[in-house]
Formats: sequence, C-alpha cells, structure tokens
Amino acid sequence: MAKAPEAGRVKTRLCPPLTPMQAACLHEALLLDTLTLVRALPAHRYLAYSGPRLWFDRHCPEDVCLFEQQGVDLAERLDRAVRFVLSQHRPLLCIGSDSPHLGSAYLRKAAERLVEHPVVLGPALDGGYCLVGLNTYQPLFIDMPMSTDQLLTKTLDRCRALDLSAGLLPMQGDFDTWADVENLRSKLDDGHTLRLLEVWDTPPKL
Repeated sequence: MAKAPEAGRVKTRLCPPLTPMQAACLHEALLLDTLTLVRALPAHRYLAYSGPRLWFDRHCPEDVCLFEQQGVDLAERLDRAVRFVLSQHRPLLCIGSDSPHLGSAYLRKAAERLVEHPVVLGPALDGGYCLVGLNTYQPLFIDMPMSTDQLLTKTLDRCRALDLSAGLLPMQGDFDTWADVENLRSKLDDGHTLRLLEVWDTPPKL
C-alpha cells in the first residue's frame, strides 16, 4: 500500500523539522527501499497505489504488479486491495510503503506464522500494526478505527468474534515523527533512506 510522494500529502507529521518537500523525499526513499526489500523475497509482488500513477510507472520494476487503490477511506481501500490480491495468490503479507526497517527475516517469520494461524499481525508502537498476513480473505478492516491507537485492539476483538486465531509478531516502530526516524535509523540497511539521512543534520537544516 503506497501513496505517491507528493509534497504536503505524505509524512506530514514530520513537518517540522522537515519541510513538506523534504518529507516527500523521505517518503520516496522509504518506498524505494521497501520495494528493494520485497523484491528480494521469493513471492509475487503487488503495489496498491494512490495519487498520480506517473511516479510508480517510472520507478516500479516490471516484476511489481501495480493497481490503483479503490474506496472512500483507508479501511475500504485496504479491504479491497487485500481481497483483490488474495483472488490471485495466497497467502498474503501486506505492509506499508515505509517498511524497509522490518527486514526480510521479519517477513519470513510472518509467512511461517501463517502456517499456524489464519491471521498474522505485526503490532506497531502506536497501537496499530505494520503488517497483516492472511491465508484467506477475512473482513478485518471495514469500520475499523484506522490510524488510531485502538486499531490493533479492535482488530484482535474482531478476530475473536470471527473465531480466528491471530499470530502476533514482535512490535515495531513506524516512521511517523522525527523521533521515530532517529530511533529506527539503526535498523536500516544501506539504501536510499540511509543515504538521504546521512546528508541531513539532526534535525535537518537544509
């Protein structure tokens, strides 16, 4: 799931200390590194995009299947994207565009947990989740409090209501604030994001 890197529409919680253009550059670097991460795995790769398609046509490799997000809000867009990919291949791991710090071992662990559970979640420090794994389509997202600190709790409640066991992975952070960037920097492999951060002060003063 990815937004086009447009200034003022991505990573807005990083402004300040970043300018909207700098935040868009960081978003782009994270997205490029996330593509590198998923392309290293033996899997079919799909990218559900929002915003102008031009960036994705220019930067996405041919082995990544592009399709546009559909829906009135994030919950509906996520539901429709997951439903579409599961109609093509299964099981599914879904991550956001700012996930290079998860690493391939974390994604492989998620795939292994899907052998034991129909649902796998990667909890995030903010109360949401950074990864969703599904063996088959499940109505987990509609009417969920997306982007709130109740998302994980409410999703686990729904799993119980649907009689689905959920495997939980180790908790991870997100690149939402500059403090998050500083905390997660050590988890990044050499790539677009780390090289961008190396040319900035802390906080950046460009």
